[in-house]
Order: sequence, then C-alpha cells, then structure tokens
Amino acid sequence: MNCPRCQFLAQRSARCWHPVASAIARWLPCPLPLATLISRQAQAILDQEELEHFFNPALHLQARNEMEIIVDGAVLRFDRVVIFEEEVWIRDYKRNLLDSERAAYAAQLRSYRSAALAVVSGKRLRTALLTGADACRRLIEMDADGANATDCLDCVDCVD
Repeated sequence: MNCPRCQFLAQRSARCWHPVASAIARWLPCPLPLATLISRQAQAILDQEELEHFFNPALHLQARNEMEIIVDGAVLRFDRVVIFEEEVWIRDYKRNLLDSERAAYAAQLRSYRSAALAVVSGKRLRTALLTGADACRRLIEMDADGANATDCLDCVDCVD
C-alpha cells in the first residue's frame, strides 16, 4: 500500500471519516433531517475523486478550515484554504447555489482574493465555490479578473 490514495482511503474508512448527521445538527444547530441531508451532501463532496487533492493530506502541503483573517477591521472567514507547491486555493462551500445568488458569491470570492493577495506571495492564488446539491456537485472557480470559470464535476452547469 505505497500509493498515497490507497493509504488515504484505508485511513479514511478505518476512522469512519464521514460527517455524522447528529454532530452536524448540534454544530449548526439544525433539525436532524436537514443535518442528514447536509451529511449526504458533504459525503458526496468527500467522495469526489476529482476533489481528493483538497482533502488528502498526502496531496497538499497544508490545509486549514474556517481560517479567519482581519482586513480593514472586518473579519473574513475562509471555509477552507489549501496550500500546494505552486498555488493556494481559497474555497467556499455552498449547499445550493441559486442563480439569484451568483453575483453576491462572486463578489464574496473577489473580496477573499483581494484580502489574501496581501499574505500570499510567490504562488498562484485561486478561489472557488464548491456546491453540494444532491443533483449536482460542482467546483466554480473565480479567476483573477473576477470572471467565472468552472470545472464541472458531476454535471454540466457552467457559470457565465
């Protein structure tokens, strides 16, 4: 078992790595049926082979959840920051992404990018939304100009 992916999968299943609905219900707080849905959505994201490099510690240098930074007296909280050899990803999670919310989330990612540029040097900075809706999981990347680019994972739902 020298393969990092095999080791990761073995460790993950040995630790029962999936998000537990009862813990989610206490953490958010929310009703158990909603927590169960969120748990399924989170597990679907974690099971995406295309996203493994964001969660498998053998495939990135460092990662941090709920990272807070202060910019102009305001606190910004990045859902997940993942550092690779040549790039840094700031990821924001959304359970669902409604068309009416796209502009607001694009602005949110632009503010994250702007804030992070002050502390990220020598690496490419990438920002993205990761959605976990039942029918479709997708990673929507914002480029440096604020234009949207999409890596579609399970569906074809690109952002204009």
